Amino acid sequence: MKMRLLDHKKYLVNLNALVKEQGHSPSGRTLSVLTADEPLGCGSMSHQTIASILKGTTDVKFSQLQELARVLEVKVNQIISDNIIKAEIIEKFDYNKSHFVPRNYDEPIEVIYFLNNAYLKPTQKAFFWGANKANNIPAFSLIDFDHKNWVNDDKLKKRLINVDCFVQRKSNNMFYYGQVLEFNKDNSCVFQWWKRKHKNKEDLKFKEQGKMVSYKDMWVNEEELIIDCEFNAIYPRITTHTLFDEDYKIEQIAI
Repeated sequence: MKMRLLDHKKYLVNLNALVKEQGHSPSGRTLSVLTADEPLGCGSMSHQTIASILKGTTDVKFSQLQELARVLEVKVNQIISDNIIKAEIIEKFDYNKSHFVPRNYDEPIEVIYFLNNAYLKPTQKAFFWGANKANNIPAFSLIDFDHKNWVNDDKLKKRLINVDCFVQRKSNNMFYYGQVLEFNKDNSCVFQWWKRKHKNKEDLKFKEQGKMVSYKDMWVNEEELIIDCEFNAIYPRITTHTLFDEDYKIEQIAI
């Protein structure tokens, strides 16, 4: 996919400055020999292609800028414009513990770059779902910090019932995924916690709406009901996106 959202002048200025600073030729010859295909790099490039990128006479691809950033030993955000739409990953799902885990402060910040014409508020952040047996491709969900006080507003609070939410439990300050079924008078909530999904191998019959139903050889959700879930925060899920390479790229960034 062509990077339609690249600030053309911005990345050309940054990239050419880095190339000159590190003593590489604008002909692309010294850079070309350093490029590599996966798994080491993001794709080898000829010196003609690199020269065209540096001149701005070709439509650069995000993967090409990723590879040039790798060769130049910089983060990709030091090349592209700050105006490119991106969401910071602030939590990652732990499939063993069935809850999200925050990024350690000593770890590099990771962002998801949107390669399509998306709009994103600065207050929107990403919760990351890694790949596993039930989901072959990673995904991410968006929340909005502007929704933090909904739970304290009697009218807006109703919006949080029976919708997908991320609930930060008081017991360990970790975020859990599921649905709030109702709020209790003691400021706790009835929370239907989604833990994981698995492929059912048992031919068990369940009665649903008057009919006997079997879920053999189907993916089923494993959930737990918490009657008195005490919480610090609740954020409704805005949306969830599958991380297809054509639409999104995850990158570490330099501050």
